[in-house]
Amino acid sequence: MWASKKDNGMYIFRERYIDRAGKRKIVSVQFPNKTRATVKKAQEILDERIAELTKPAESTLTLKSVIDDYIAFKKTQVKDITYVNYFRQAKKIYDFLDPQRIVTDITAREWQHVIDTITAKISAKAARVVFQFAKAALEQAERLDGISAIPIRRVKIPKTQKTAKEVSEAAANFLTREELKEVLELVQKKAPYIADILEFQALTGLRYGELAALREEDYNEEAHTINVNATINFNYKGMRCHRGTPKNIYSLRTIELDSKASAIIEKFIVYNKAARIWFNGPGYNLPDKFIFVSRENGYPLDISYVNHLLRSLHYHKRLTTHVFRHTHISLLAEAGVPLKAIMARVGHNEPRTTMSIYTHVTDRMKDIAVKALNEITL
Repeated sequence: MWASKKDNGMYIFRERYIDRAGKRKIVSVQFPNKTRATVKKAQEILDERIAELTKPAESTLTLKSVIDDYIAFKKTQVKDITYVNYFRQAKKIYDFLDPQRIVTDITAREWQHVIDTITAKISAKAARVVFQFAKAALEQAERLDGISAIPIRRVKIPKTQKTAKEVSEAAANFLTREELKEVLELVQKKAPYIADILEFQALTGLRYGELAALREEDYNEEAHTINVNATINFNYKGMRCHRGTPKNIYSLRTIELDSKASAIIEKFIVYNKAARIWFNGPGYNLPDKFIFVSRENGYPLDISYVNHLLRSLHYHKRLTTHVFRHTHISLLAEAGVPLKAIMARVGHNEPRTTMSIYTHVTDRMKDIAVKALNEITL
């Protein structure tokens, strides 16, 4: 320790130390004089501060600091909507664990309780997302701060037994031609222009966010194609809509439209051009001339509104906008389009989802063929 006198007569006592990263640092404390007593007191204070500053990370890192550090690290690496979802996962964790807890004091049993409860109250899928998020944050702290124990690695995601009904619904998460016609007729009675949007989705296989992000400049009227190059994140950071990056590299694609899909998109473009002149909806004045918009305000039609309308139909199948994307896959499978061509059209990079629908449709076609053969009388 050494001391120096300032111009105002105060004495500064300093001491060097090596921090946890191996860097040389200095701590200091001030006293009005340099007596034997103050020298002793200064040394005690500096020793205490150095001890606190050089404590092992295990005894200082809180759950919140670890999670905040991870979210900050990932900010520039993930899509905007993923970044926002990180805060939702953190909130789920804080519903069970105090964010100021020392992270290495949280036991595997406590983490297991968090995952078990989320599984029971929400779903195994939601629990898996929380688990992966928390585990990744802790592993970053292990790598950067040297914490030596990560009990969450011993946690297991509970496997829930699906009922026969759930298996059946998962296998048939699309509409047949007859069902599609029925649903569109029901929607037509409530909101005709939304029925057109859903039919367009069934004819193109777009994700709803991709459909909502389409602008007039993305439609090639001469070639009858659309350029899929973005997705809409609804209610992002208080914004009515945010045109973000596509889901992945496979999502960037050009899709050819049939005559019906072309007619639908052209009808919307014509209507929107007139609406920009006659209506005061704020969405109609956006720099991006979105196509599939709310007739009330001109903003891209919110997915939650469409899903609410679909739920209000009380149809015998669970209806969401994603069902219409799956329906497109089923229609192509029924038409005998090769699996690889379907995946390219809908922007899938791995065949699991496409294959499950493709297999179900082709199996159903076999059953129809066998039934037809059984009815043939020779």
